[in-house]
Amino acid sequence: MEGEVPADDFALVDIGNEVRYCKDIYSEGPFNIPQDNCTFLQNLGTSMCKCGEQQSSPTNDCRLCEDETEELKMPLLESLPGEFCAETEIQARRDDESTCVHYQGVVGVYCQCKNNKPSLDNVCRLCRDGVLLPDPTKAVGEKSCMFYEFNASIHGTCPESQALYASSCCQRIDNQTNSGAYFTPALQIII
Repeated sequence: MEGEVPADDFALVDIGNEVRYCKDIYSEGPFNIPQDNCTFLQNLGTSMCKCGEQQSSPTNDCRLCEDETEELKMPLLESLPGEFCAETEIQARRDDESTCVHYQGVVGVYCQCKNNKPSLDNVCRLCRDGVLLPDPTKAVGEKSCMFYEFNASIHGTCPESQALYASSCCQRIDNQTNSGAYFTPALQIII
């Protein structure tokens, strides 16, 4: 990373055999990283850690997983359009602190966090009875169902968003319409 400090120490990077924080990769530098991995890690530093770029600083300690000891199990899972869960967590730390419950209640849940605070009851679900989206990454128009759920939660437009998107985002399994069964969330891992 040629001496440039990561703009976001807590960005998560998949380095092949493990997922590490940018700050940890940077602090190891030339001491513990084999030379043949150097160019690869420099490229990751530029793209994921934003080395040498000015970034807005985190304004809060929001994590997608409400339990601070719980790490993101799948940081490279697609979350909001064009982002991994790890990138959305960085955005949550830069956003207003009041939005944290929405990041945790919508995005965190789909990123496989075990979030269950009572305050999550105030989070919008597009599907009736608080059922999770069967395919949160499903595109409806230009955005994903998870985006519409998150946006409705942040802006307090749940009834309007349910009316607009529930029919597209909450489709039941055809052969089980009477059982009330929904699809298992089909999240995508971007490699």
